[in-house]
Amino acid sequence: MLLLFPIANFLLFQMQGGDTVLAARIQQLVQIVLTTNDDKQEEAAEAEGKEIFRKRGLPGIAAVGDEAAYEFVLLTCSPGPVEFQKRVLRKAREGAKRHEVPADAASYCEAHVRQETVKAKAKKHAPSNAALREQIERLFKADQAVRKKNEFDMEKMERTDRELRSPLEAIFAKYGVPKYRMWGRGPHPASSP
Repeated sequence: MLLLFPIANFLLFQMQGGDTVLAARIQQLVQIVLTTNDDKQEEAAEAEGKEIFRKRGLPGIAAVGDEAAYEFVLLTCSPGPVEFQKRVLRKAREGAKRHEVPADAASYCEAHVRQETVKAKAKKHAPSNAALREQIERLFKADQAVRKKNEFDMEKMERTDRELRSPLEAIFAKYGVPKYRMWGRGPHPASSP
């Protein structure tokens, strides 16, 4: 019974003249970004998404279906310069108001742009607590080492989560949620081993 709903949506989408080729390509690009360990492949997928945006804007629900419309916002709002992300956000908001783009996609993009803007402002200031920064970077590296796309091991992740719980709780008890200004620019996945 649950299988009928996606099939019915797909058939309705087909009958309405949606671009199934573009919808499939968007889903392939998102899959590449989420699963590859190859930086060049990931960059190429993100660049292709940006090129689609430049040529066509945000493909809406009527053009590619709900899922691909959402995934396209995810694909184009996440990487790149904040100015490009703001363009995507503007289009996502407009599309959400007209019900052409999923509203939660616009909400995701808005939160992401806000976070990137805060990070950019924080980069302009030296951290006020270098020791906290070093501690957070060590915890981040340990956390990310067990969350790689390939070589994922649930048991290692759970064990690492248990090991990191106490130091994280100590940070929250002492500082609350550390602000960017306190510990500076956050660790980046490229800095992990």
